Amino acid sequence: MKKLVYLLCLGFAFNLFADSYVIEESKIFEIKTSTALATISKGTKVNVLKTKGTYSLVELKGWSYEEEPNDKLFFKEGVTVHLAKLEGKGIKLRKILQTKEDKYEEVWIENSIKGWIQTKKLTSDFSSLWKKEKEFVSLRCSGCHEAPKAESHFAGEFPSIIDSMAEQAGLTQKDEDFIVNYLQKSNIYKH
Repeated sequence: MKKLVYLLCLGFAFNLFADSYVIEESKIFEIKTSTALATISKGTKVNVLKTKGTYSLVELKGWSYEEEPNDKLFFKEGVTVHLAKLEGKGIKLRKILQTKEDKYEEVWIENSIKGWIQTKKLTSDFSSLWKKEKEFVSLRCSGCHEAPKAESHFAGEFPSIIDSMAEQAGLTQKDEDFIVNYLQKSNIYKH
């Protein structure tokens, strides 16, 4: 029996520290002061460093423009898939890992930020996050063509593709953002 409990606990620990994704737009904060450091968008991958009670310490890495304001974190230099927006103290506490110039001579900063989030706002099951988005895309797109697949385009193309069809599909700006986030995150994380 002890062996079974041990194996179950070990399995839980492996799941907890596997790839973790934010299940809804959420803030990370300093645990001592409760100061918000960043707002992370739905579906963003974070690295769980440790847990304490009902909270997890997570690390998020992302790229921002060197020029001010450089508070938005993107997936990769030149790939503007929105991961998070740093807030006040988060801008000061981020760790700069490196700078890199892209082929357009734009300078990018790789950032790392650590903060606490409620553990219940994390999942290792990426595909379960997107049920509403999948249904919505299928409903709105299938009247004219097959629903777009995340792997069918480069992640950075989705904002303009969805925007070009917004009027015909009756999409609001919120609908567009909803669809783009789903397609981009599915593309960059290859799920």
